[in-house]
Amino acid sequence: MGDNQFEPYPWSLKQVVDQNFYEVPIYQRPYTWSTPEVNSLLDDIFSAYRSNTDQSRNCLFTGQLFLRKMGKGSDGVKDKYEVVDGQQRLTTFSMILIAIFSIAKKRGFKDEDKEIADLRSFLWKYSQSQRNYNKNERLITLSSIDKDFFQFIFDSAYDSPTEILKLVDGYPIACATESNLRLMLHKVYERIEKEIPIRKDAPDEILHFLSFLCDKTLFIAIQSSIDMPRVFSVFESINSKGKPLDDIDKIKTYIFSILEEKDYSSYLMRWGQLIIKTDDKLEEYLQVYIKAFLFYYRQKINLKEFKAIARYLPGIYHVSSLAEALKRLIDEMLAKADSFALLGNEAKIEKLINKPEFTTFYKLYFLNGYSHPKSLFFRAMCEYLHTKDDGTPDPLITKEGLTKIVKSATLFMFKFQSIKGGDSKDAIRYFENIGKNFYGKVALDPDWISSAFANALIKEGVDKSTIRSDFINMDFYSKRDLAYCVLSLLESIDTKKNKDGTVSNKLLFAQASAMLSHIKDKTFQVDHMLPQSPDKNEPRFKYYKDDSKNPAVLVLKEGNDFPKETVIDGMRYDEFESRTINHIGNIQLLNPQKNEEKGNGVYQLPNHEEFTTYQQVLDRCQKMADLLFNTSDLN
Repeated sequence: MGDNQFEPYPWSLKQVVDQNFYEVPIYQRPYTWSTPEVNSLLDDIFSAYRSNTDQSRNCLFTGQLFLRKMGKGSDGVKDKYEVVDGQQRLTTFSMILIAIFSIAKKRGFKDEDKEIADLRSFLWKYSQSQRNYNKNERLITLSSIDKDFFQFIFDSAYDSPTEILKLVDGYPIACATESNLRLMLHKVYERIEKEIPIRKDAPDEILHFLSFLCDKTLFIAIQSSIDMPRVFSVFESINSKGKPLDDIDKIKTYIFSILEEKDYSSYLMRWGQLIIKTDDKLEEYLQVYIKAFLFYYRQKINLKEFKAIARYLPGIYHVSSLAEALKRLIDEMLAKADSFALLGNEAKIEKLINKPEFTTFYKLYFLNGYSHPKSLFFRAMCEYLHTKDDGTPDPLITKEGLTKIVKSATLFMFKFQSIKGGDSKDAIRYFENIGKNFYGKVALDPDWISSAFANALIKEGVDKSTIRSDFINMDFYSKRDLAYCVLSLLESIDTKKNKDGTVSNKLLFAQASAMLSHIKDKTFQVDHMLPQSPDKNEPRFKYYKDDSKNPAVLVLKEGNDFPKETVIDGMRYDEFESRTINHIGNIQLLNPQKNEEKGNGVYQLPNHEEFTTYQQVLDRCQKMADLLFNTSDLN
């Protein structure tokens, strides 16, 4: 490549990989290409390959690389580049080359074969001093949460190329990014094996394919050695003409355009640590952090919104410049990032808090996908895990206070949004008011927050009478996770008769928490008691489904007890289900037979009677409502 700054050069894949190696800096996002992007690239490659002839001059242009020159390799000859833009594509091509290397080795090609020797030198740079390929000078090194696993892929290909898929399948995957990398490697590998099968008439076609890739696949490479302050502005300028940057990348570019050059190295490292600690959910974390501690923005925070927020940061942090305020923001976010990561890890948070009452309500929040409480829970967790400067624990709220906040917010969402069907926009107002009340204060007040949510339910008209009616008439089967949660709570309520004849209900939190833990692993199943689709010749049931019509319709038999004002013969069957047999009184949790056979000690559910009439459903609905809304632990 020439020495002119920012001048584009057409580089073949061979020129890209031959005498160069690359590093994706820590401040860049990890590998995010998934099936659509990888399949699209492979489709283009194989389409071009099939249409290629010896006389063809056509080349496949695959995109641009923006590279920042970092110096030389260990031998003082090969060039080392930092990848400013193009890391997704370059990482994918690395996996393609690794797959070809592995497949060729499986098909009997030897290291002495020129093509294999060249390919090995593309993936691992040859060291003249060691007289061997340098395992540590890989074609590309990632630096984020994908760093260790991607190095493992390279190392496995180096040590045992024919076993690479087996080895990566045995790797202990730690995050979604690693899982996606493994899946994409499989897709690349399997697609190449499919497109370039073993053929007696062309045993070395895999090498012809490699030659095509190296010679006919082109990149537009832009090389520079500019200092870091200019990298971000150039990066933004280049991307503004192509695929739009994510909001978090635009915000990053803005932040580092404000910081002084002397702070670049340390704060780029901090930014990279934020990406790692949040498992590449930094954009969400920024939103949650700002809501929790600074401003309650309902809308997504884009660059325009962030710039508006940034104007107030010097005053909030009591510093004289915007640069100092932005550094303080990054420092504060990094200090609290572990608390954010904890919110998404149900197992870790259960182990840390170790209080069944807390875990029961946290699981209700987590399983129902409530989004509004997240910033409140994040702040509460930060205060519970607060430490002194020397690292010793210094909680600002107690475990009981944390539990009270999680319980009151979750029950508000459970009753107002899940059962009553309240609008999310109405619910968010109350979280906004609570958030605003504590900005600038040292700590949350659990009692005040609990009272605020109780008053919010009163204001929205959610009382025992109205919520009972909504509960009884709700279609629970269409909201399977919610049904599972409700049934888990009901199965965990212990009812005792007092000496004075009254009845008291107590929620067994340990049992409820244990049952809620199994919603994703199918330990229990949700099933109807009055069947969904009984045989039309079964005399016990006074209805059946006529599938000969499209859509299917209800057929009522003589003697049915369904309400005549809402259930009509010939009505759509899905409407009939929603109005009657999908009510909570007709749904039960079952232990699957396979679970019972395992004898794995999971809580065994009682057997409920089989229903034959709708009145039995209504009676059970009433009993369940009485139990749920007369248990003090749930109110």
